[in-house]
Amino acid sequence: WEGLFHGGAAWLALCTEAVSLVAGGYLEEAFGPLVRQVCEGDVDFEVDPEVLAAEGAEEDEECNTGNLVKAVQWFHDTAVQTAPSAPPMLRALLAHVRHLGGPGEGDAPRRAVARLWYTHVLAPHIRGAGDGEERSQRTMEIVARTFEEIG
Repeated sequence: WEGLFHGGAAWLALCTEAVSLVAGGYLEEAFGPLVRQVCEGDVDFEVDPEVLAAEGAEEDEECNTGNLVKAVQWFHDTAVQTAPSAPPMLRALLAHVRHLGGPGEGDAPRRAVARLWYTHVLAPHIRGAGDGEERSQRTMEIVARTFEEIG
């Protein structure tokens, strides 16, 4: 399982590209409203201590961390709620990854699916979904990196 997500794995690049082609409409329909709400809101998600220090907002770190946790939970809940409407090819790909290990693999298949979903499907979509404004782009970058850490 460790080598499955090696950074240079050709299958991973192909899967990521295929998902963007097959699931682009689903991702926009399911997550677009949430991305816009997060980008247009006044809530701050910055948790980098260096950035906060440069802005003189060190005291905001705890509040911003809570905001980030809530945003990640919203995205996750949306993924769970909209899973039945996901394109069949996306569902099949995730199911295939889950079954690669076979029986007796413990929690590894579930973690592999989570990594593929968060790191190679949701994070790239979110990262590219900001409206071009610097604050929106930074917000989506923070949320995307959080998903990559989860994965």
